[in-house]
Amino acid sequence: MMTQFVLMLVSMLTLLVYHVNTVGNQSDTVTMVTQFMVTMVTVGYHIGTVVSNHWITVDNQCVTVGNYGDTVGYHVYTVLGNHGDTVDYHKHLVTMVTQLVTIVKQLVSMVIQLVTMLTLLVTMLKQLLVFQCEDGGDGEDDDDSVGTQEYDDLEAIQQAEQMGGDDTQHSTR
Repeated sequence: MMTQFVLMLVSMLTLLVYHVNTVGNQSDTVTMVTQFMVTMVTVGYHIGTVVSNHWITVDNQCVTVGNYGDTVGYHVYTVLGNHGDTVDYHKHLVTMVTQLVTIVKQLVSMVIQLVTMLTLLVTMLKQLLVFQCEDGGDGEDDDDSVGTQEYDDLEAIQQAEQMGGDDTQHSTR
């Protein structure tokens, strides 16, 4: 817009100066003015187009610089942001592994307790079987020998102590 105004102003001043110099030759002046106007319009269009296109190119270059900035920003976001997410993920993974190790330790402890209880159960079943075999299987005490009752009681106390019991009372039959 400014370029067109300047061209119009130059054109008018030139026309005025030329018209003053050629007052005597009116027809040549009209022809020259027409040619001059056509030439100035062409020059004005050429200057306007080149300057405008140059500014458009500069604007495009600014957009390119802006995109480069966006690319750097994206790179920083992608690398640093995802790195941060990866660090958080690793922290979460370490927490999960720690919890898993704790659960496995508890499971091993439970298995050890189960084996201990099964061992005690087998020992008790063996004692029951030995008692049944000594008894003859009919539920009555067939042992007529002297002193075996005390021996049986002592053996029961020792086995209870081995199993962790604190049974110090003697049973009497």
